[in-house]
Amino acid sequence: MCNNITGEDIINFLIGLTDKSIQRDIILNGNPKKIVKKVASVFLLTIDVMNKCIEENVDMIIVHEGAFYHEPKYIDLLQDEIALRKNDLLKKSDILIYRFHDVAHYVFPDIILKGFLNEVELGFNADDCYMLSFGSKGIMLKDSLSIKYIISEIKQKLKLEKVRFFGDINNKVRCIHFGLGQCLTDYNSLSKTECELYICGEVYDLPSGSYCADAKALGLNKNIIALGHYSSEFLGMKYFAEFLANKFNNLQVDYVDCGEFFEFI
Repeated sequence: MCNNITGEDIINFLIGLTDKSIQRDIILNGNPKKIVKKVASVFLLTIDVMNKCIEENVDMIIVHEGAFYHEPKYIDLLQDEIALRKNDLLKKSDILIYRFHDVAHYVFPDIILKGFLNEVELGFNADDCYMLSFGSKGIMLKDSLSIKYIISEIKQKLKLEKVRFFGDINNKVRCIHFGLGQCLTDYNSLSKTECELYICGEVYDLPSGSYCADAKALGLNKNIIALGHYSSEFLGMKYFAEFLANKFNNLQVDYVDCGEFFEFI
């Protein structure tokens, strides 16, 4: 790659990772023609993350979940004080901000899942998984894994004190589906396929939680591990920073963490 890398060069490279027609990965702020030397890879662009990027003279932010609260159509929210003040902060900066969401999930292997499975060691990686639907991937293992082991590995690698779990902790599973983030295909995966364990970010308590409770009562093997949106996807954007830096040799790419949004009290 040339020394004078523009934001447009980076965006075109990302778009070219898939042959899908992508409409929701868009520029949220700034000029794509600018020369870019320093990139921040971000899961969610909070005000704290934005201020840190400004302080560190970042030229471009590549953010997975965007800047506002219903990406990418957020105009109706700009009557809200928080959204207005955040928008003002973005506009006053000259940082190029690009939403990188759909391509990350369409490309094979899924970039977000790859980052997750690079850290959480379950004996397979994202290259071994098959696509179920947008954002939803699956795998059929030769040998079963215990749910106790899977939860222990996730908690250790993600540094979580607790995860939300529905089902029977004593079960072992071979068929695992992933819906990292807010895929919300948990009930369909569990009820309409051979899936025994659904690992996700956000989850519907109803019907999915009650479905797993009834499965447990009947001695059937249907389980959910719900990590929260941030915890299920941040490793993907951490991996993405390495991925992008390897594609553009003269580009500094750093992962900037936004942290979890809620606390267990």
